[in-house]
Amino acid sequence: TKQNEKAKQQELETQHAQALQLDSERQRAAEEKTARENEHIQQLKAKMRAEMDAATQGEVAKFKDLISDKIKRNKINPPDLAENTEAIFLITVLQGGTVVKVKLEKSSGNAAYDDAAERAIHKAEPLPMPQNPALARVFRELRLSVKP
Repeated sequence: TKQNEKAKQQELETQHAQALQLDSERQRAAEEKTARENEHIQQLKAKMRAEMDAATQGEVAKFKDLISDKIKRNKINPPDLAENTEAIFLITVLQGGTVVKVKLEKSSGNAAYDDAAERAIHKAEPLPMPQNPALARVFRELRLSVKP
């Protein structure tokens, strides 16, 4: 009868709607899972970058200290020099540690000290450089504070 057919039709439509809703829920759950996994991956990548940056900064600090120590050993300070004297230089360096250019960026206020520091930079050649080419690029232009 027509009522049976209509009831069957409604039953089929209800089942179809439920199946569509179930598929939609499954798809939404899969998308949420993928989003959580992507978020986790991004967090891991950020942590790895931070660890690599910290390691790189540690290496940069180590080589800056080595360079500063070598410059200090080659510097003859003028007499009556204040303890807080500081000159800042911008040094262009090749990968092998050869100094290409030295520019006084901030004077110490004592021309004799500035000159002595610049001479010491040239005498310290070759400057200690990391073997890792990527890390050595950090030292291509080196901003260095020179203190007594």
